[in-house]
Amino acid sequence: MGDSVRGHGKAYLVYKGTGTGTPTSFIDPRPGGTVTAKSDFSAVEGHAAAFGQSIKPRTLKTRMFEMTIPAYLHYDGLGVLLNMALGTDDTTGPSGSDYTHTYGRALDPDVFAIECVYSDELANSRMMTGSRCQSWSMDFPLNSEATIELNMVGLAYNAETTHTALSDRTDRTYVSTNDCTTLTLNSVNLLSAGVVQGLSITGENSLFTRYGFGSASPNAIGGNNQGTVSATLTVHVDSTTYNDYQLLHEAGTEVTLVAAFTAATGETMTVTLNGAIVGEPAEPIAADTGPIELTINLLCRPTASTPAITVVVVNEVASAVAN
Repeated sequence: MGDSVRGHGKAYLVYKGTGTGTPTSFIDPRPGGTVTAKSDFSAVEGHAAAFGQSIKPRTLKTRMFEMTIPAYLHYDGLGVLLNMALGTDDTTGPSGSDYTHTYGRALDPDVFAIECVYSDELANSRMMTGSRCQSWSMDFPLNSEATIELNMVGLAYNAETTHTALSDRTDRTYVSTNDCTTLTLNSVNLLSAGVVQGLSITGENSLFTRYGFGSASPNAIGGNNQGTVSATLTVHVDSTTYNDYQLLHEAGTEVTLVAAFTAATGETMTVTLNGAIVGEPAEPIAADTGPIELTINLLCRPTASTPAITVVVVNEVASAVAN
């Protein structure tokens, strides 16, 4: 029996499309990523036979392949994650040395193959093909780096083979909430008031999985138009805007939330939530001392011309997914 293998050096190599050729991007995940090939078994009851014997229950099996990818957000190096989560990408430029990459929602998210290297102590890896993003989340905690997590489902989980050579980039710059330069809700600048304590955004792509005769594995994973985007904004209550959020809720006013971040090196990331309806704000949390905290829930709805969320990244990398 060999030595125990440690999980350090875990990595994901992402291929846009079928999983052949050169990887589109390399992802160095945060701790906690998982890869599972899950089989669901269901037993069909047997029935009594002659002489008091029973027939062994028959077993039916279906298979599903799942993967969780947790990572930090970067100004360069996160493009493939945004494409996987939201579904589309577009690049314009350069303007000088800068390219503008825009990521938005799609009815059918793009398909990827994901090679998982469990440890740099192992020579082999596993690849999940036909992968699409089922759900995702982005978290922007106070005084910290922003994070993203994707929950992927796939059509197949290939046998182990020698993994592709790893070539991590060392120039990636973290997106931090300390880099926030704009945070507006319905054009009201909350950043200048210093009241924002946290922002979380979640998306559900509402994929459907199609099974058919001849295989226990799915033969198609597709999207539909029932996906949702929601957000939670945590603020400290101030004396002038305390009732504004309740009024927006009662009026059913559609609002736009814009959060923009700028790195010291000049790269930018702007997240825009469109068509957002303000859910009834939670009751303020009041402590004996310190500010009163309020949680505001947003449900974002697309229009014919505007997706529920867009993310725009400006950096010096020409590709929207290899940056």
